[in-house]
Amino acid sequence: TYTVVAVGKDAFRDVETLGGHVNFPSTITRIGESAFRNTKITQVTFPQEGRINIQNYAFNRTAITGTLTIPQSVYYIQSFAFMDCPGITALVLPETGPNGGPAQLTIGNSAFMGTGITGTLTIPKGVERIGGDAFQHLKGITKLVLPQSGLRVIEGSAFYGTGISGQVTIPSSVTKIGSSAFAGLENMDKLVFAEQGRKYNLIIDVSAFANTGIS
Repeated sequence: TYTVVAVGKDAFRDVETLGGHVNFPSTITRIGESAFRNTKITQVTFPQEGRINIQNYAFNRTAITGTLTIPQSVYYIQSFAFMDCPGITALVLPETGPNGGPAQLTIGNSAFMGTGITGTLTIPKGVERIGGDAFQHLKGITKLVLPQSGLRVIEGSAFYGTGISGQVTIPSSVTKIGSSAFAGLENMDKLVFAEQGRKYNLIIDVSAFANTGIS
């Protein structure tokens, strides 16, 4: 009996006959770069326990549909991991870090750009960093809920050009908001910076909230 601990780089890349549900075993630790890129898989399930690294382009241009659930076992979603998967309409992220510990999940650059996520996007306290362009131009996202703690960094253009409207509250745990992170959100009309529990200074970079509807 073999134990699968990793799926290597380009393992199933461009195998367009590969479809259906991929259910990863509890032993998995790494899903390599472009491992399932440009396949027809429609659903993925990750184990709740352990530590998993989803590498660059791992599921880029797949046919994943519906709700994508990222459990607490995943500590890193690298750049472009789920980019250009328009069938993903909702995203569920972990409330804690691996094995119930503190927030550790890093969402890489452009990780979910080109998906079909709609409605409210909730970033729970299990997320520590949101990479540049992570959700850029996702017009279907109409509301953003950030955690009261855990989140530290929102990189440049993370939510640029999305459909987020109404109020956005930046938690006191955030230490950096990158350039153009929330730029172009014309329907975002109120910005609140939570101060209770703040321990670190906050850096707001160039054009972070440019061309919004804040009044």
